[in-house]
Amino acid sequence: MPLISRKANSPLKKTAMSNILINLATKDDAGLIANIRCNAILSQPADIWSKDELKRAADAFDERYLLKEIELGQPFYIFNNLTSSLGFVSWRDDYLAYLFVAPEGQNMGLGGKMLKFAEERIKAAKHDKVWLWSHPYPEKFYERHGYIKQPSTYAPFGLPLNKFEKQL
Repeated sequence: MPLISRKANSPLKKTAMSNILINLATKDDAGLIANIRCNAILSQPADIWSKDELKRAADAFDERYLLKEIELGQPFYIFNNLTSSLGFVSWRDDYLAYLFVAPEGQNMGLGGKMLKFAEERIKAAKHDKVWLWSHPYPEKFYERHGYIKQPSTYAPFGLPLNKFEKQL
């Protein structure tokens, strides 16, 4: 996948996977990233977490928080087609900090491509594993991609997240 820089704040809609472009987010993209994250969480069914718990998770990292991370040098890569921003991924060393796919981009293989993109770069930086905190909804996704659930739980906003690791 080529790394192509362009403005990322266009409307969301379905896309073919062959037309995916990747750009490094700028400070101007913090609101877009926050919206993708929020919409991805709120689109989950309220069968594991209640609607109130999903809302609390969605509100945990707002535009100001994500802007601060960008200003501090945290790289965010936005996955787009020619007209839409469909998801983003971000990591720090061997820690996969964010991987969110907008509802309109889900179930098309984009999450797997984003995960592979991050894993390749983490490995190129000489790390032999990748780890992350996951809320319950994407756990099966990570397991399908070779991640193993660890015996640790973290609850940064009062909701449990489980640790996953994968050897690279």
